[in-house]
Amino acid sequence: MLLFPLACISFIYKQLVILRGRAYQKGIFLSHKLPIPVISVGNLTVGGTGKTPTAIYLARFLQSEGCKTAVLSRGYRGEAALDVNVVSDGEKICLSPDEAGDEPVLLAGKLPGVPVLTGRERILLGEYAREHFSAEAAILDDGFQHLKLKRDLDIVLLAGNYPFGNGYHLPRGTLREPPGNLARAHIILVAKPDESANRENIERKIRNYNPLAPIFFVSYSPVFLERLHSKETISWEYLRGQNVVALAGLARPDPFARLLTRLGAEVVDTIFFPDHYCYRAEDLDKAKPDSIIVTTEKDAVKLRSIPLPNSEILVLGVEISVEEEKKFQEAVKKYLPSLF
Repeated sequence: MLLFPLACISFIYKQLVILRGRAYQKGIFLSHKLPIPVISVGNLTVGGTGKTPTAIYLARFLQSEGCKTAVLSRGYRGEAALDVNVVSDGEKICLSPDEAGDEPVLLAGKLPGVPVLTGRERILLGEYAREHFSAEAAILDDGFQHLKLKRDLDIVLLAGNYPFGNGYHLPRGTLREPPGNLARAHIILVAKPDESANRENIERKIRNYNPLAPIFFVSYSPVFLERLHSKETISWEYLRGQNVVALAGLARPDPFARLLTRLGAEVVDTIFFPDHYCYRAEDLDKAKPDSIIVTTEKDAVKLRSIPLPNSEILVLGVEISVEEEKKFQEAVKKYLPSLF
């Protein structure tokens, strides 16, 4: 009974999303085409599926093939309000996390040589990237719902254990649009489920909505451990047997804590905040004494800009790993023939 009002709002939200999609299909709302290929990285649910690591992977892959690439982002919760905000020109980071948002600054730091732009209208960002940075391809970070811009390749990420969330749309659930819209996807990436999940069942559910798109399973592997402020790299072994507090502002923080456990740490407490949380120094007061705080790269972007207690804070960096990587790269090339 308590959830009934949210279910009603969810139903209305779903109908509006369906009407919006049909309006684009019938040409009532117009989609615009950039003169360069556009790759969208997105999802069906709210947060937590690894869009940013996937965008980083794709940008590096295109770079390795000699393609000049730019990343275009909405800049969620960023204060910069220009039509085009240059977070990075490929050489230096030009905006702070408060101005650009945490994920664009993370992208800028991880992708030297790749311009990162934010703004509401991705068509303007793409045109700016082509004109000012000679971009030959554009990656839309979180772009599956941005129907104003046509794309050459739509990559959709799903959570392995719950590919369609709890089955409800916002705000009753986490779905941003109906599962049937997965039919628009050209490639589907599924975060590797835990051992209790059956991959065949997951694929069967996906095939109900998209019978043709290739499906690849992905995992997120640790690649470094470093101190927050000095950025000194330290060994994984440092965590083994240590009392650790997991600190994260993510849509789905539990996998981060489980990863620390797999690395041998004793997770004695968790401090979790909403996705894109704006940290304050006092947020760390609840950390248990004599424990090490470990956080994510995304959170570290904001934590480095505020005064913090003397507690030891470490940053765990992760990157995406694609099963059958060569097949995945060939699938990407199939939709971007002009780049290869």
